[in-house]
Amino acid sequence: MIWLTWRQHRIAILAAAAIAVLLVAALATLGSQTARSSRLVDVYQAIRTQWNVMWFLLLLLPLVAGIFLGAPLLASDFECGTHRLLWTQGVTRMRWLVGKLAVAMTAILVCAAIVDVAAQMAIPTQWSTPAAWTYANQWLFFDQGGLTLPAYVLFAVSLGVAAGAVVGRTLLAMVITGIVYAVWRAVVGAVIRPNYLPPLQGRGPIQQAVWVTSAHGNLNGGPITLYYQPPDRFWTFQGIEASIFLGLSLMLLALTTFVVLRRDA
Repeated sequence: MIWLTWRQHRIAILAAAAIAVLLVAALATLGSQTARSSRLVDVYQAIRTQWNVMWFLLLLLPLVAGIFLGAPLLASDFECGTHRLLWTQGVTRMRWLVGKLAVAMTAILVCAAIVDVAAQMAIPTQWSTPAAWTYANQWLFFDQGGLTLPAYVLFAVSLGVAAGAVVGRTLLAMVITGIVYAVWRAVVGAVIRPNYLPPLQGRGPIQQAVWVTSAHGNLNGGPITLYYQPPDRFWTFQGIEASIFLGLSLMLLALTTFVVLRRDA
């Protein structure tokens, strides 16, 4: 099954590996550029466009994995009917499913882990000092690395696999995966994430890296009350969000298993 799965999906897997290599190379280049600079403001302004593009690409990485690797993984077999041949030739449904998932998940998670490590190494360590937050806030890096990036990838691929198992059509599964993933990520980022922990309250301006969730008061010179998440909660939030996406991934894989075992040959 592993060899058959590789033969069927080798183009998508090799493409994922190539994308990972390109991202790692680009991150290494950006990291070296920031490391060589002695003035944070100069380097940030000089390579701001490149960092913005990189952030966008890292945001898209899980979505691309879910659409082009996760969704076709089972749906292509169901659509063409090739699963029937295997299921009637002594290959059990569970063995077929495990073989498919083992190849795809291993390949994409290895690629995601490599990119994640490269992203963490590229983020300039000198930007972790309070004086640098005028030019870069660590919360801006929340979606691009740490514990969350592999969790996003696993969720996106699991979503694509589940969609393909349920609808049995590759194109429809890709569309469903793209829409559901984008909507859920937006909901988490805009609605759920700000409430992982109750925000702290303080008077602005606060001279440290903070994620301001809301501000109340006189904006024309009067006192402003800020509700914010401090920088020491960054990794706590990373752990919470990664756990959410990992839990959803397990639920989607359980749904996939249920559908495959109940599906008519």
